[in-house]
This record gives sequence, C-alpha cells and structure tokens, in this order.
Amino acid sequence: MAVGLALLMTCTACQDWAQFGGGPALTGNDAGETLIGPSNVTSLEQAYSVPLPGGSSVVGAPVVADAVIYAGTSDGHLVAASADAHTNCSGSPVVCQPLWTAAVGGATLTTAPVVANGVVYAAFVNIPAETGLLAAFDAAGTTDCAGSPKTCQPLWTTPVASPTSGPNVGDGTVFVDDVTTRSVLAFDAAGVRNCSGSPKVCQPLWTMPTPSLYEPTISGGHVFVVHSYVSGGTTANTIDVYDEAGTTGCAGSPVLCQPLWQISLPAAANTSASISGGRGYVETNGLTAFPTDGVTGCSGTPLVCTSTWTAAPIPHTSQYQMAPAVADGRVWLAGGGLAAYDADAASCPGLPSSCLREAADPASGYSGEMPSPVVTNGLVVAGSQIFDAAGVTDCTLTPFPLCSPVMTLSVGSGASGAAVSLGTIILGGTDGSIHAYQVKP
Repeated sequence: MAVGLALLMTCTACQDWAQFGGGPALTGNDAGETLIGPSNVTSLEQAYSVPLPGGSSVVGAPVVADAVIYAGTSDGHLVAASADAHTNCSGSPVVCQPLWTAAVGGATLTTAPVVANGVVYAAFVNIPAETGLLAAFDAAGTTDCAGSPKTCQPLWTTPVASPTSGPNVGDGTVFVDDVTTRSVLAFDAAGVRNCSGSPKVCQPLWTMPTPSLYEPTISGGHVFVVHSYVSGGTTANTIDVYDEAGTTGCAGSPVLCQPLWQISLPAAANTSASISGGRGYVETNGLTAFPTDGVTGCSGTPLVCTSTWTAAPIPHTSQYQMAPAVADGRVWLAGGGLAAYDADAASCPGLPSSCLREAADPASGYSGEMPSPVVTNGLVVAGSQIFDAAGVTDCTLTPFPLCSPVMTLSVGSGASGAAVSLGTIILGGTDGSIHAYQVKP
C-alpha cells in the first residue's frame, strides 16, 4: 500500500475526472493522465476497494475530484470515498469505507453525479411515484453533514418532477432534463438565485422546451440538447441549441428560452452529443458529425443547420447507446461493441463511412453493452476492458482492425463506466463495490 500511495503522490498535477464525459462538452478525453499507458497497462492490479451500501451497484460511472471518489448507487445513495486511500482505509487487501453518504427519500439516482466548485450535484428519481429532484451536497462532507458514519443532507433541492439525465454544469448554471415537463431546466449552481426556504428549494432560472432523455452538452456558451422524444409517431431528428446564459432567445416570467438554432440529423440520436474542436458528434445508429458555430451549413427562419457527414454503423456490433468520446483525431462509440472513426471526414478516402478505423467485437467477452469510453494516454477504457487506442496491439488487421482487450480488469463483465485519475482506474464492479486499479511497481 505504501508503494501505491507513493505513486499517487507523484501525480499531484493530474486532472480530476469530475463528471461523466470528463467535462461539460462530454468529450470523454482524459488528456491529463500519464501514469497508465500501453507500456504498463498489463501490470494493473487492484489497489483498494470501496464497499457500497447494501451491496448496490454504481449508476453510470464514478467521478473523482480533489482526491475524492463520488458515485451514485442503484439503491439511491450518493457515496464519497478517498481516491488516494489516505482516509478510512485499512487492511490487506486495502478496503476504504465511505467518507460520507447521502440519500434522498428512497429515490434512486439516474446518472453519474457532477462535482463543480466544491458542490456535488445528483439527480434522483422515485420511479413508482414518478417524482424526483436535483440535489446539491457539500463535496467536502462538512456543511449539513453529521453522525458516525457520516451522512449528509442536501444544501438545496429542486422541484424537478422526474429527472432522466444530467446534471451538467456550465458557467454558474446547472442543467437537468425533466421527463415530466419534457424540457431542460436551468438552476443557479450556487443555490442563491430563485432559491428560498428552509430546507432550501430552488426554482428554475429558465426553461428550455426540448424533450430529451440525454444529458445536455455545454460548449462555446451554448447548450446542445438532443431532441429524443417520439411525438405523433414521428421521432424528432434534431439537436436544439440554446444560449447558456439564458439571455438571447429568452423572455417572459417565468423565463422561457427558444432554440437559437437547430441541427438537423439524418436519423434519431440515441445519446448525448460530444463536442471538440468546433465540431459535434452524436450516435445515430452510426456516427453523425455536425458544426457547432450556428453559421456553417445554416439557413432559414427559424435557423436550421445541416450535419456535416454521417458514417455507417459498424459491423460486428449491436446499436450503440453511449455518448461518443473524442480524442487524438478519432471518435469512439461504445455499446454492443467499440468502434473508432476518424474525427475529420476530409481525412478519409472515399465516402465518410470509410472513416472507420478499428473496432472491438462483443465476442471479446463483455456481457451486455459496453459503458461510455474514456480515452487516455494511448488507451481506451470501456468499463472493465482496456484497448489499444492505436488499433495495433491485440488487433487483427483485415478487413479493418478488429481488436481484443489488451487488459481486462477483474470486476465482472457488467462493470460500470470508469474514471481515470491520480494514476488510477476506478469503476464499479458486479460485487457491490467500487474497485481502484494502479500499475504494479
């Protein structure tokens, strides 16, 4: 354990992985990690584990901020634990007990939590009652926290009827989908504006009337919302784009915002969008790329922008259901398998469908759909399986690279998504625990 902690202490500059997708643009690109790579990935060993309340499972994926792991569980708990194994950790093998936990009225979490500016945001839903809320907690586990073991109460909550995905936090604003009102709601992330009472309840700053089942994406001062509901037997194939500040295109009391523009898609999107380098990517039973500037390929009133290109669905896989990851000139899709496309169709010979660069077959052993990938330092981490991002190691080369994992972590084939931080890969296993892996010295 001492050797493992020394390794962690050398990584003081490593960036946090504080939300699903790593940041508001949901790129899935962990560019700050350098301790785990292709040369040493096969030396990964479990460093410690964190038991979850009631043997529950991780919802979505864990996140890491300021050397603390945060995870939502299938039985409705928010759990915080030491990511550097310094606190509440003991034994051999090392087991870390939670620093604190929180639960809200028997509801379950819908997606991974988000940590921003010392606050943890989590969306809860009570499925039988079709009720829910967005709740904010002190990330340090101090304010409104007490007891032994320590439990925390929310700093504030919202009247969101039934959040389905999110939250995502932009510049001082937290956004969450509300399936009941079929809209995306914006709240003051600090819990001050439009907030009152004891316990404190926050009302929306503004509402964006786009029905969605997927986490909104924030980039370049805009909020990109995948329109995913079926209406009148027809599925809307658009992404609606709003002003992140809730000013342009917004009016009334309560404030209602209209899209600044729409992005027309060739088919229904099945995931959140990921945005990098002025271009967005979304899964549409394949991959669709679109411009994000509201100018390129745009015309009409209301303003509608066309997608840039669409690549065909990958062979050997079932339909994707996970947000893309964008890194190092490639776009990664996961679900029934894993596939990589060139991020720029201009670099592909022939039609955009030839942008396919490599894939992982579900026959490689993952049970069910792979979680959303995290790309880091030449590796692609998809739940318990890790692949060579270059498509060389453990890959056949015809008719295109078809890869097997270079490393499989021993947490069960139904593992959660992963967070990579502090030289550690952290993910939920099938045994009711969070597992942390580090390179063996």
